[in-house]
Formats: sequence, C-alpha cells, structure tokens
Amino acid sequence: MLVKAFLMKNDDQSIKVPFLFNPSQLVIEKGHQFAERYLILDLWFDTYEEKADVRNLMDGITGWVSDLHSPTVCLFVWGSFIFPCIIERMSTNFTKILSRGIPVRAVVNITLKEYKNPSTKTDESIS
Repeated sequence: MLVKAFLMKNDDQSIKVPFLFNPSQLVIEKGHQFAERYLILDLWFDTYEEKADVRNLMDGITGWVSDLHSPTVCLFVWGSFIFPCIIERMSTNFTKILSRGIPVRAVVNITLKEYKNPSTKTDESIS
C-alpha cells in the first residue's frame, strides 16, 4: 500500500496538506551551528486535467509562510518518518501555463528547518 507524505500544523493536527505525489528524493543537510538539520524536497502540483489554477492547491502550504507572524511549526510525515520543522524557504517554478494565463503545473522546492522546542532541555543545553 502506498503511503502518502503530508505536512500538518503541529498545534492543530487537523490542518493537513497531503501531497499529490510523494517526493522522489529527500535531501537532509546538517549545519555546524547548534547541529541544525534541514530537509529539502520538491513537491509536484498538477491540475492540468481539471484546467484549474494550481495555486489553489498550493495555498495550503504557501499560506504558512509569512513575514508578518512567527513561523508555523509543522510536521513533515511520511510513514514512520516524522520531522518537526518550520518552513525556512520556498520557491515555486510554474512548469505549465494555459494559453489564457492560468498555471496548471508547478514544482515547489521547499526547505524545512528542524524545529526543536526551546522549552525542552536537551543534553546540549544542560550546563
């Protein structure tokens, strides 16, 4: 059975954005500063057959990125792999646009930064 990946809000897990297609690959980067980890992936969105604006499908995720508020804490879930995170950055490439100017296919490159609850003490924070 195929298990679909999705993002959901950590504070309201009823708000879930399922992916149409599972990522073909995941890239995990680790930085030096405080052992930061990043998950980088491409999300594919396609509404060509429906001839609908693909941005409507993407709103579930793109709406979580805002300069006005603190970042939304999310969970990337794919089967047993759960990655608590915030959306660090996102770029969208519209790959198919109808003659009337409606985008119907897009690839979103998303970088998720691992979220560590600051109120939870770890071995690294104990002096």
